[in-house]
Amino acid sequence: RSGRVTGVQTCALPILEVIMNSGLIDSCVMLNMRGRILGQSEDEFSLTKQEPAYLIEALSSPLEPRYKTLSISEQVYDVIINDGKHGLMLKNGVRYATVCRTSKALIVGLHKVNTSTDDASAAIMNIGDYLITKGM
Repeated sequence: RSGRVTGVQTCALPILEVIMNSGLIDSCVMLNMRGRILGQSEDEFSLTKQEPAYLIEALSSPLEPRYKTLSISEQVYDVIINDGKHGLMLKNGVRYATVCRTSKALIVGLHKVNTSTDDASAAIMNIGDYLITKGM
């Protein structure tokens, strides 16, 4: 074995395991860019059929943010941070969520309540950065 990551689908479950083992994320789902679920946390957290397309679109234009709110699992979240390329941070009451987009995957995680938003977001975005460096 070369230790090389070969495909985003192959590594989806280990990636989700790393994210969930951070202790900062309650629920997480990883999808391909067509919205197909590659892996999800055991709590059956998921997105509706339309939600991935809106999340991807929200990350497509850094100079012209298109959304002030987005829906995750049929809950409306305010967009707090949109870097316009790879990351979103969203808020619904006391619940925060982070969305990371790579060239081949979308990772959505709900932060545990009362955790540092920076640390919880980093748990997802650092994985996204790793996938991006591997061409995924």
